[in-house]
Amino acid sequence: MFNFSIPVADAPVLADEVRNNFEALARAFYTTDTNYPETKRKGMPRIFDNGGTGTDVLLQWWDGSAWVTILRGIQKSIATPTRVDMSFASALTWTLNHYMGVYPLVQVYDAAGNLINATNYTLQHVNNDRVVITFSAPTAGSAILIG
Repeated sequence: MFNFSIPVADAPVLADEVRNNFEALARAFYTTDTNYPETKRKGMPRIFDNGGTGTDVLLQWWDGSAWVTILRGIQKSIATPTRVDMSFASALTWTLNHYMGVYPLVQVYDAAGNLINATNYTLQHVNNDRVVITFSAPTAGSAILIG
């Protein structure tokens, strides 16, 4: 369980999906390593425990050149994460049968590994084991589900 209450001034507004799935995001992207992850993609999130004590935990995202803090003052208590990675050939619709038994956070990437903005597709949680992503044009790439 994470509790957060101190937004950082002038930080990007968190999408409802991120706010509603913060726990899943935190479990999958939590670290105390300042160099984690070594390979970074623009838009990638991380939960950074500054000092490793759980008293100064930051929600950050990679802006392409540096980690930007979106929230700070988060207190931690983390359960074991569940993460599912899936790749897809070019198609208008991707059906993700993940069998996690939850409504996971979903990040969608193109074939080059770039995060696709959520305004470029619709995402439907059919039930707690299936997600359907629909694009306006055939798209190849991958999805990461965290729940």
